[in-house]
Amino acid sequence: MIVIDITTLPPATVDPSLENLLKNPETQTPAPTNLDNQFFGQTTAPSSNATTAPVLEDQQTVPPNDHSNINRGAGNTGGDTTAELKAKATVGTESTSELTVRYVTAAVVAVTVATLAFFQFLAINPSYIAPDATMERAFAPNAWELPTFVGFLQGISVLSLVHNTNVPQLFYMNFLDSLSWLNFLIRASASSASTSTVASVQLVSHRQLGPHRQLASTSGYDASGYIDFSLRANVAEKDWFFRLWATVLVVLAVLLLVVIVTAVVAKCLVQRGNPFHSETSDSHKRSVSLRSISRRLLGMCVTVVYFAILPLSMVATFEVLQDASSTGFPHTNAVLSMVTLALLVGVLVAGAVAVHRKTEAGLSKWHVRVVWGVVYGPYLYSHRLFFVVAALVQLLTGVLVASVPVASAAPLIALIALRVVYVVIIVVVRPFQCTIQLWCTLVLEALLVVIYGVAAGLTPLGLEVGTQKTLSYVVVVVVVAIVLIVFLRLLLMLWNFASGWAKPDDVSYSGIPTAHEHDWESSGANYTISIQGADSSPRDASAAYSTDDMPNTIRLVPSTHPTRSWK
Repeated sequence: MIVIDITTLPPATVDPSLENLLKNPETQTPAPTNLDNQFFGQTTAPSSNATTAPVLEDQQTVPPNDHSNINRGAGNTGGDTTAELKAKATVGTESTSELTVRYVTAAVVAVTVATLAFFQFLAINPSYIAPDATMERAFAPNAWELPTFVGFLQGISVLSLVHNTNVPQLFYMNFLDSLSWLNFLIRASASSASTSTVASVQLVSHRQLGPHRQLASTSGYDASGYIDFSLRANVAEKDWFFRLWATVLVVLAVLLLVVIVTAVVAKCLVQRGNPFHSETSDSHKRSVSLRSISRRLLGMCVTVVYFAILPLSMVATFEVLQDASSTGFPHTNAVLSMVTLALLVGVLVAGAVAVHRKTEAGLSKWHVRVVWGVVYGPYLYSHRLFFVVAALVQLLTGVLVASVPVASAAPLIALIALRVVYVVIIVVVRPFQCTIQLWCTLVLEALLVVIYGVAAGLTPLGLEVGTQKTLSYVVVVVVVAIVLIVFLRLLLMLWNFASGWAKPDDVSYSGIPTAHEHDWESSGANYTISIQGADSSPRDASAAYSTDDMPNTIRLVPSTHPTRSWK
């Protein structure tokens, strides 16, 4: 018999986690399949712990721009660096294609303005004879296209300084900033210390020239658009006033230097000329041509002063209102800014009085028209003071941009109203001599109103990024299209000028129909008689120039001097 010894085995132990799993089994729900749903058209409800899909960038809301006095007016940067402040001033990025478009457009604008300046230099010569046919006149040099085109681009460029309720797109602001040089606002290069902490005196407030220059906490004025532009341009806001004046004066100084040089050379040629054949010698003709160039460059100086009206009024108004919002008003910048505004108004009043007192014969004189003809030349004599209206529109544009600090579309609505009133006045008065100028001015003003309207669409709060990009692209595309159209037209004008679209019969060929300049400024044989009985006793050129009361004159030359006649 076999005896079996049964021993008690030790109890088996189970891992606590496994035991807990066995005691509380979870029913695993199989993953739903879409096979049945595909047949029966049912949708599977998402599980409660499913993650929400991210919102697309174009569907996100544009962040509002900060207009508080603490962060802007009072100069509290919060220790931000230059790069951080610039990053907060715009949203989005600038792609390579957008960068290329900006550079190409800037280059085309520069070439276009230079070409227009060249043709204006030809057209302001009183000896220049414009074609009578409409088609030929459309492709001939004129004295009105440069101010009209530059004025249009200046109106576009001020959008860089207008208040932005929402933070604007980077490519949009970079495109607008690339046109700022037309307003004599020259940007600086980025500082090498861009990573250091920015002091309020350098970037944001720029009003703290001393302890007494702290902004008043109760100030309601906000120059955020102006300050944001200063950030992007790497220029201290307080420096723009003197920087602008310096730029304008440098441009005028360069032109005046050329004026002096050409006048001195012309005088030297006269002294070296043959005294027995003073009017027929080559030195005399070159001397007269140089004197004409010198006088026409003075006319270009008048054009530069006209271009400076908008930026000077805008920056001066910014400076006055900024300083008025601080304690200790007025300071030096504010005083000089008020003097600048008074000077602009005084120049317009003085110019209006001087032109109003001149007769039509007085305004037609060579030495008057060659310098000041760019001001009143494009207008009918009965509407010769209309240049004051055009200049006032430029001045008021700058004032409105700086003086309407409401964080909404109010500044743009004010600009639209100003341009609409200007268009209505043009349509009613019709002051231009040339019909082409009338229609070109109306078209550009209408486009400017449209662009301001599109820019106003960027101001509502809660705007989506996609909508903001679309509206920004509309502004850029319209401006690029206008620039290209004007540029292509100038290419045709250059081709006509080079190929001799109006080649005269004489040997001296200049590409444009002109009277002989040496006939206008000859020292002798300048006899004039008045058609309506004015005194014809003066026998020298200076007397002929000084007689403003002769409405029409006939100039007689000896038959020994072969010359081309004109009407």
